[in-house]
Amino acid sequence: MLDLLVNIKNFVLSIFQGINKGLNRLVDLVPETFTEFKNLKTRFLNLESTNFENAEEHLRKGNINDAILRLNIIKKLIAPQKSMQANYYLAWCYFLKGNIEKSLSYLRISSDLDEYDLASYLLEPNPQSIPEDIIGHYKHLSPAIYQDKFENSQTSLHIIAAEMLLSSLRELPANAELLDLGAGVGMNGEALRLVLPHKDYDLTAVENATNMCYAINHTRCYNSIVHKSIENFLCSNKSKYHGIIALGSLSFTQDLYWYLKKIHNALENRGACILVFKIGDETKLDVSRINFVYLQKDLEEVMLKAKLKIKETKLKSLKADETYFLISCTAG
Repeated sequence: MLDLLVNIKNFVLSIFQGINKGLNRLVDLVPETFTEFKNLKTRFLNLESTNFENAEEHLRKGNINDAILRLNIIKKLIAPQKSMQANYYLAWCYFLKGNIEKSLSYLRISSDLDEYDLASYLLEPNPQSIPEDIIGHYKHLSPAIYQDKFENSQTSLHIIAAEMLLSSLRELPANAELLDLGAGVGMNGEALRLVLPHKDYDLTAVENATNMCYAINHTRCYNSIVHKSIENFLCSNKSKYHGIIALGSLSFTQDLYWYLKKIHNALENRGACILVFKIGDETKLDVSRINFVYLQKDLEEVMLKAKLKIKETKLKSLKADETYFLISCTAG
């Protein structure tokens, strides 16, 4: 009988010891489980961040469809709570693609993030200019678009503009000051170095988009880079230049007079400037809403008004529906 009681006691004790060990193990597991949850959350946050970064990288490289795919993954699978941010990125993606209606549809559901007021601009029926913040952000997101925007396999407007500048100047003065107004990714600088090798001149780039400035710096063709909008630069500029190139960079406004007058004032007496515009059958905002196209006659008239004397002009087509008017002019 005594043995039976001892066995029962030992059995009960073993049960309590097992429960105690289990409780101790559970207590030990709590911080481990908490740590695992934290690690899992961190991995998801990193995945979310990585996909946003990948989307931006795809945009910089011109892979807009890949960027759209990444943003949709964030919305639907990884971080639905960040859908508004993803929608805002998608609005810019479709603006870059020229799909204005789809861009607006995403802007309507991400209006709180629209720091550049892109929706108001896209809805404006007849804007006379494109806000510089919108142009700057557009170019910041899409530097790759500007790698071949002004050239095809047969023609480079960058080379033609550089050759026209050299022809207009006849002889480049010693220590000449040249200005690339709205330099994009620096292809005008590369063209100038190609056309004017071993020449002693100082080349300044003016560009408002941060990623564009990185690209310009990478070319090593410029002596200095001014990170400003064209308007802000011209407002404060006191320097004189022997040569100025503005290749498609003034096409953010319908009224060019103020800018051309400022360029006139920035030219040395014997200086020359090369201006390039996309032309059409009337002066109007392009369907992409990121640049204006101009009637050739309107351009010639505003040049005369700004006292820029036209020396030479060329018409160059890059696509069937895309013709550019290159103008070489002096301060008169």
